[in-house]
Amino acid sequence: MYQISGGAAWHLKVDGERGRVIVAARFWGLNPNASGGAESYNLLVLDLSGNLLYNISLSSSINAEVMDFDIDRSTGDVYASLRNGTIMRVDPATGQIVNSWTYWSGLTTIAVQAGDLFVGTCCQTGSVMRLSSQTGAVVRNYTIAGQGDAISIAVDPAGRWFFVALSAVLVGDLYRVNLTTGQAAGFGPGNDVVLSADGRRVWICGWYSLEWYWLANDTFNGSGVSCPEAPAENPVTGVLALPSSGRLVVESGDVGTFQVQTTGAEPAQAATAGWTADGTALVALAWSVSGHYTVGMWDGDPWMNATNDGQLRNSRFDPICYPLITAGGLNASSIAMYRDGVRIGGGTPGMTEACFGSTGYPPLALADGPHVGRITGMDRVGRTLDDSVSFETDGTPPQLIITSAIVTATSPYMLSGTVDDPHLLRVDVGGNRSATVSGRNWSAAVDLWIGNNTLGVMAEDTVGNTAVNSVVVRYWPSFENRLIDEPDRFQVSIPPGWTGYPNVGRANVKFGAMLLAPPEGTYVYNTSATVEARWRPGIEETQAAAYTEAIKGLQEVAKYSFGRPDFVLNTTVDGHPAARIRALVGTNIIGVNTNATILTQTYVVSAAQGRVYVISMNVSWMQPQYRETGDWIIESFHIGSGPTSPFTTPVSLLLIGVSVGGLSAIAAAVFVWWRRRGKKSSPPDGPD
Repeated sequence: MYQISGGAAWHLKVDGERGRVIVAARFWGLNPNASGGAESYNLLVLDLSGNLLYNISLSSSINAEVMDFDIDRSTGDVYASLRNGTIMRVDPATGQIVNSWTYWSGLTTIAVQAGDLFVGTCCQTGSVMRLSSQTGAVVRNYTIAGQGDAISIAVDPAGRWFFVALSAVLVGDLYRVNLTTGQAAGFGPGNDVVLSADGRRVWICGWYSLEWYWLANDTFNGSGVSCPEAPAENPVTGVLALPSSGRLVVESGDVGTFQVQTTGAEPAQAATAGWTADGTALVALAWSVSGHYTVGMWDGDPWMNATNDGQLRNSRFDPICYPLITAGGLNASSIAMYRDGVRIGGGTPGMTEACFGSTGYPPLALADGPHVGRITGMDRVGRTLDDSVSFETDGTPPQLIITSAIVTATSPYMLSGTVDDPHLLRVDVGGNRSATVSGRNWSAAVDLWIGNNTLGVMAEDTVGNTAVNSVVVRYWPSFENRLIDEPDRFQVSIPPGWTGYPNVGRANVKFGAMLLAPPEGTYVYNTSATVEARWRPGIEETQAAAYTEAIKGLQEVAKYSFGRPDFVLNTTVDGHPAARIRALVGTNIIGVNTNATILTQTYVVSAAQGRVYVISMNVSWMQPQYRETGDWIIESFHIGSGPTSPFTTPVSLLLIGVSVGGLSAIAAAVFVWWRRRGKKSSPPDGPD
């Protein structure tokens, strides 16, 4: 491995036959008098052990950047094209510049084939020069009917064609050019053309899938394998290395992966790559996030990338796989895989990872605890793979128990229990509240509504095992906060958290009480507990109609004496005989985005006291948690036979309408109440 200090590099080629690696690099620093910056564009010659043989300076001009270079396979000489229009011929064996030629145009990419140089010219649309590699003389100029500079060139060894990619805004344009006639034919999009190792075809890549042109029979083929960059072909196996993506591919798909390690701990991204002549080692030029540029050779021994060795895994969801790093793909028929010393399978064509998780479908979870996975076999060039990894599995959900009481008179309520799991991550209550965990005990304060509350609990460990449990907790608070009428000693409790509020249309959760005068001149107490989220068109009319029905019900109830079969649920009021009727008196659903409203009226008739009491509960259809609040209010209903007890908190009776007149006065009081909500109801006349 060789690290480039004080510079950067982008181009690398491997002369496998001669055991040399050539790198084009740029170095920068201060000029000798320290008054300004200086740059040097060099060719580095290294052996396959990473030793620097020569560092050859080609130019110190800022306009003489090395744009590209190629190796003459017959002589080993290197030809580099510079931005300023110069071609430098270098002998890597001696580290000497053999010759140089300068032309009228800046230069781009260069390719050497059979004693000729093919070089792109800068800023001359679609122009390629053919030069003599011995004298630099122009053999021919080719003008392609396309747009942009030449960015990649590959030449047919038989001397019939050359293939060129011209730069474009996004994707380059490919052309095949007849070397004799100069006639060009368009081939579609692509950025890179690379002559195959055996010289029989041209690989085509760049933004699209891998394609190739067979030179022997002039046919064009392709596949769906992604190939976004110039590939480096293994001369023995034919496997293509894609440098920056770290993929090893063939025509049918991916066959492996590789990564370059620089001086730091992090993997580096390869910029370009090449193979040794025997195909057993991959050489790459890479850069890392720390700014290092490194030339590294991977000796090709396949291995398993087990960077998460010893990690806790969940075999119920995770196949427990580790990437396989190979120089040319694996020989699938030679692969054997083991878990805890027992063979669990073999190789598959194109495999890129070793998996030691559950097998079969549906998969069976492994026993919890430590395991060892091992893979053995050969790669495509005969190198041995024998690697192991350790991991621990946990496929058991936590044991989650709820131990707290299921009846409570207080809210917030402390839901609690126990949980057992060696890798516990969290316990959640109600889907969005984290419980406090201490040892194996957990607890969370939960707000309840009156009646039954279904409370769900979920426990999860660090590898995704979950357990759920639920319990129904009944919240039935004591009757402490009451609305009271002192003269008649009438009491009804206010649900916890609710407040007396006359404008029931303006609050999300309201409580209101109404005092009305029936025709007989006695008082009827109408306690209305109302829950609504917002105004809903049409609902107000339904509520007004429900109250009209309630008044009619009052008239009918007043006519009956105690004991009639129409009355159900016989009860007493403070020891006096009474009867109770519950009835649903109004429902309606208006459109898909609105809700029904239910008005539950309860008539309590006290024959001894000559009173009719009405308790009503108005609940939104989509808020079932408040249904039992009506039962709680009814249960708290009380007519005192003596002085009332003192109260710990001040309370008030909300008087909205009072009358000692007839039925019309009752109706007026009712409708005034609804008009105060901002909605006109029948009868339409009357003040707002």
